[in-house]
Amino acid sequence: MPSLVDRFQRFVDNHLQVVRIIPPLLGFSGLFLISKHYYLFTRFRTVSSVPVEVFTRRLRLRGIVRSVEADGEVQVEHIPRLAFFNNSTGASRMPLLLPLTHSEKSVAWMRANLPVNSRVRFVLLGKSDDSTRLIGLVFYRRTLLPFYSDVSKLLLRDGLASLRDVSKNSMPHPELGKYRDVQTKAVKKHKGIWKSKKPNQNIFARAKQFFTR
Repeated sequence: MPSLVDRFQRFVDNHLQVVRIIPPLLGFSGLFLISKHYYLFTRFRTVSSVPVEVFTRRLRLRGIVRSVEADGEVQVEHIPRLAFFNNSTGASRMPLLLPLTHSEKSVAWMRANLPVNSRVRFVLLGKSDDSTRLIGLVFYRRTLLPFYSDVSKLLLRDGLASLRDVSKNSMPHPELGKYRDVQTKAVKKHKGIWKSKKPNQNIFARAKQFFTR
């Protein structure tokens, strides 16, 4: 009676073409599952097209900046990680807000450092209350540096913007605490919008107020 090994060998010999197809088939199946899990080929064109899983898993996406609006809104076009043909036209831009309250200086900084057509990375935290805009973190690469820097942290560090109320569901508490620490340091150092008036200016203002009564 032939052993199990002999039976298997006979099966392989009789179905050699099928056996040869199995490894590539498994490889393509694995690649398909991985690409679907990480949305490697998917292009998000609108706010409504972004699935909830992208927010909860906090996937880092690639994009191209199309404009920075006066209120600090970044018009970004999503580019899949594995885009074989870059058929970008700029028509599928999505509005993205940082979890910050902006000042004129923060918007000017963003326009200077996030020029049109610059490539960025972004992590989506959620949507605005009316679900018309995305809320997320944007990362840009400085000149000659290989890594990406967090735009929100840089603005908070220099006191150019302040942290908005962010839901703990959209940003984990430990990470939210890091942003608050950065802002607290800027406040203590009186940077940017936290810069206090000079003492002589305060005295002059009080004197002016006294004589105008």
